[in-house]
Amino acid sequence: MKYLFYDCECANSFDKVSKICSLGYCLSDIDFNLINKEDIIVNPEAPFDYHLYNKKSDVQLSYPKKEFYNAPTYKEHYDKIKELFTSDVIVFGFSLDNDIKFILDANMRYHLPDFNFKYLDVQTIYRLYSGEENNTSLDNAALELGIDISDETLHKSDDDAYMTLLVFKAIMDKLDTRSLRLILDKYKLELASVEGFKKKKLERKAQKERKQQEYLKNKEKLKNLLPLYGKESDKPLSDKYKGMRFSFSNQVVQYADKAIEAQRVIYNNGGITLRERENDTILIVGHKERLDALNEEGIKYINVNEILG
Repeated sequence: MKYLFYDCECANSFDKVSKICSLGYCLSDIDFNLINKEDIIVNPEAPFDYHLYNKKSDVQLSYPKKEFYNAPTYKEHYDKIKELFTSDVIVFGFSLDNDIKFILDANMRYHLPDFNFKYLDVQTIYRLYSGEENNTSLDNAALELGIDISDETLHKSDDDAYMTLLVFKAIMDKLDTRSLRLILDKYKLELASVEGFKKKKLERKAQKERKQQEYLKNKEKLKNLLPLYGKESDKPLSDKYKGMRFSFSNQVVQYADKAIEAQRVIYNNGGITLRERENDTILIVGHKERLDALNEEGIKYINVNEILG
């Protein structure tokens, strides 16, 4: 068993498809003795995003464009890359979801089969180890662990891969272990897989489509509000909302059924609902509103559930 640390850089991610221009890796044994370190330069067969060669940008690629365009394509590197990842290794990276996607996008672009491997995200391990609430960058994690990275170049793929190795090694050193199982158990983690990543991606896509369908369905329901906008009942059941004017928040589509019912309650009790909010209207809100912003602006509001009582 060996450890494979890797990182990718991309020429661009236009149309939500990333075009790899380098894949750097470090291969080590389980005691972090370095076996090989290499930056595989890839011709992206695509233009580079302008900011990658902008001197003011935080992300600077380590090679001139000419060197990338003179390199073999991902398709030409595919067999070597696949062999690296599917040999007897556990794969590591930092913010690894991005790098997994980069490989999947490359396989898709060149109509090549995906290959499965087990992996672990060192960024996640560092966050759990440090107790920090949010994820941090690779260089900040290294600095916090007291690692000298002065000889490494950020966004040079093999150097980023090596820094990932150093971060993971430092965490293990501080925990006085070389047991990956201990790390997994300590932070309640399991090795992930590319197949699992693809499955979750499909699930997220399906969930997004369901939400979109629900949104469109609810938006269609809101047409039922139109007949009573600006109308006041001639024979209200009570004067509870007499002289009061209401409008719905921008999030009304999320509570469409309740909005329709609330409008009828307001109408039956002497109030009026308007299509657009005016200065004197009371805003009807749902349960996912940013009430702090409304309070700061001095906007009067009422929860739709209070109306439905």
